[in-house]
Amino acid sequence: MATARKNSRSGSTRSRSKSRPSRRSAKGKVSLAAAIYELMTMTFFGRVLIVSLIGLGLIGINLLISKNRFDVFYVLCGIELIAAIVIAWLRLLIKPEA
Repeated sequence: MATARKNSRSGSTRSRSKSRPSRRSAKGKVSLAAAIYELMTMTFFGRVLIVSLIGLGLIGINLLISKNRFDVFYVLCGIELIAAIVIAWLRLLIKPEA
């Protein structure tokens, strides 16, 4: 009997079950912040705005850390700039050509 159950499936039912769309692929609810971020990244000016806000935030954090000692501030900014350049180069090298 075990073999009858094992062989009861035919190849055609397997192919039909695989071609059905899965119910898990439906998107869930997206948060408001994620929706706004997605809309901002769709345009050139939105991307420029996001990069500018991130840059201003980093400069503000550097000023808070350095406590208005400009020698420390410039060193922190230089380290961040070098790190950003290295990350950009690595991203260009690793990114597959499409």
